Parts: sequence; structure tokens; C-alpha cells
Amino acid sequence: MAAGHYQLAAPGPPHQTGSHVRWYPKASSFNRLIASILDGLIMSLAIWPIFLAEATYSDFFYFIALITSIWAIWYAFTKDGRENGQSIGKKAMGLMVVNLNTNLPCTRGKSALRALLWIIPYIGGLISLIDCIMVLVSDDGRRIGDYLANTQVIAVSSYPGLRT
Repeated sequence: MAAGHYQLAAPGPPHQTGSHVRWYPKASSFNRLIASILDGLIMSLAIWPIFLAEATYSDFFYFIALITSIWAIWYAFTKDGRENGQSIGKKAMGLMVVNLNTNLPCTRGKSALRALLWIIPYIGGLISLIDCIMVLVSDDGRRIGDYLANTQVIAVSSYPGLRT
């Protein structure tokens, strides 16, 4: 097998990639929920300067609010493309996102693709609800964004050679 390609024997749905079949067990839905809450808190804290700016009418806080809001949007789209395919929340909960085409950790581009559907006006909230249901009921825990980017959230312990 080529470097960077692994064949796992853990139970779960197979993912066909060329001649390789990779098996990843479903990540804990509870750990995914906590990771999502942590990432949401990080993004929420980043936009607090907006409230300070409104309360003080300070140009300084408006500038800081602009910078931190841009960062929060950037983080929302690229968080799963951080080192080892782990957002801050996923790292804290021992999770990662794997690109099923390459069996490598998720990149920023794939992370953005995973999040892309959430910004569609009027249906982003509906997609979020469908995603929650899919994570709970599907055999591999993949949501719409995962199918779009061909990724899967897995426990770090399921990925050979990577430990937190």
C-alpha cells in the first residue's frame, strides 16, 4: 500500500477510493455535538466587539468588530482544515475530518465545501436540521456537507498514526 493510504478493519461502511477500501467507524454523536458547541462559542466570542461598538459608539471597537467578524466567518469555513483536520472543538473532543478521496486530514478547501450549503439563504437552517438527523441516523455519521466534499468525521483513535 502506498504511503498515506491505510486499510482499516474497524466495523463501519466502506468508502471506495480507487483500489482501496477504507472502513471508519461512526464518530460519537455526543462528542460531535460538544465539538460543535465549542466551535460555535469560539465564533460567537469573536463577534462580541460588535456589541461593544454599538454600546460605546467607538470607532476602535467598530474596527475590531470588523476584523473579528471576518475572522469568525473565515473560521466557520476553514475550521476543519486546520492541522490534522481538526477544528478547535474537534481537537478538544478527539475528533478529526478525513478526506475519503485521499485518506488524509481535511484541507481548508474541503472544509469550506462542507460548510457551503449553510450559507444558502432561507434553506441554510433547514439543511442544518437535516444534517443533525443524518448524523444521528446514518451508519457512518456523514451529513450533506460530508457527501458534497467526500469527507467523514471520525475519532482520532480510528486514524492510524495520529494521536492527540
